[in-house]
Amino acid sequence: MKDIIILMFRLMVCIFEIWMLFGFYNNFLKNKPRKSRNNIFIILVFALIIFAINSIDNTILNLICVPVVYFVLAIVAFNGNVFKKLFGTLIGTIVILGTELIIVAVLNITSKELIESSMVNEPSAFVLTIIVKMVTFIVFEIIKQFSSKESEMMDGKTFCLYILTPLSCLGIMFSVVFCRIDFTENSLAKSVLIIFFFCMLIGNAAIFYGYNRYAKILVEKEKNRRTVMEQKMELESYKKVNVANDRYITLLHDTNHHIKTVYSLLKKDKKDDAMNMLSKLFDKYEKAEMIEYSGNTILNTILSDYKEKSSKENIECDIFVERGFNIEYVDEIDLVAMLSNLLSNSYEAAAKSDMKKIRIQMFMQNDGSFSVIKIENSYTSMIVEEDSVLKTTKQNKEFHGLGIKSVQQIAEKYNGWLSSTWSDNVFKSVLILENSMC
Repeated sequence: MKDIIILMFRLMVCIFEIWMLFGFYNNFLKNKPRKSRNNIFIILVFALIIFAINSIDNTILNLICVPVVYFVLAIVAFNGNVFKKLFGTLIGTIVILGTELIIVAVLNITSKELIESSMVNEPSAFVLTIIVKMVTFIVFEIIKQFSSKESEMMDGKTFCLYILTPLSCLGIMFSVVFCRIDFTENSLAKSVLIIFFFCMLIGNAAIFYGYNRYAKILVEKEKNRRTVMEQKMELESYKKVNVANDRYITLLHDTNHHIKTVYSLLKKDKKDDAMNMLSKLFDKYEKAEMIEYSGNTILNTILSDYKEKSSKENIECDIFVERGFNIEYVDEIDLVAMLSNLLSNSYEAAAKSDMKKIRIQMFMQNDGSFSVIKIENSYTSMIVEEDSVLKTTKQNKEFHGLGIKSVQQIAEKYNGWLSSTWSDNVFKSVLILENSMC
């Protein structure tokens, strides 16, 4: 029974070790698309392989085979560059094997009586193993914190709060060892201590796993919300295109009748009536006009819409689109989201300002390698910036302020960026996108 417990403990340690390594790889390698239960199966298989190697009890074999198994795990479970996998394997091996060597060295140097105490038998070996894995876990979490993508990493304050728990647990474990607590007269107490030590280790891992899972859910929610917003914008844009087309169709249908009427009035020498009718007809055409700024219908629709809205608010709106301006490589939904957000912000700011001006320029740069969208608008309200990030001044901050962030994220998709500057009551946004068709 005792041997079975020891084997089960060692197997659990191997599973925990592979789970930590799997999470570490997942931090910078792309996980192959599969169901989560398949990941569990992979972790169990590789844990059994490590368990089998450890059971041979050959140090040289262990040092040679274990890193190979780690590398095979990276090959089997993840996509990505081979050199990245080799580098990840090297770091993972150093962390896992290095912490074992360091902890054993520290304990042997600082506590010689440990060798002679009751802590040297199996229960003490269990405690020592749990301490080693706790240190390994903390080291992996620190590395992951500084190498994670911005959307997946904790902010510094949150990480300090979370890391306090495993550090406290590690301190308790070390204290038990260095206090030379002897449980020779009560083996049950030893077993209870080991069980709770192991629970502390699993509990600490669960805390970070729970946070990561919660963070992913929040990211998914924000992505879904952004997708819904973009789809609404796209739908609104298409509706505007259809409305504009309907206006033209109606005008073209009625033009024939208008021309006949004007011709009839001219024949009767009623020039004033004919001119009056032509004037009304031209007014209708102007209202239905969608200016052809470029060969892109979506771009023309959005610019025409904001030109019309600006005119109604007495905003001076100057639009220049360079001949040959290329935006065809951008998905329509992305184009709608970027332009609608930028122009909406410019329109709202200009409408509230004293100067009431908007200037839009679209042109190519570096022999057509980049598409540049430059928008300038007047403003009078206060610009709020926090940690180099623009903050909304609107009351409902939960839903507002996502526009600029959305534009930045879409720009990154096209290897581009968005920069914003402001001075002398003029706000300037410059959006640069890499032309993939070049």
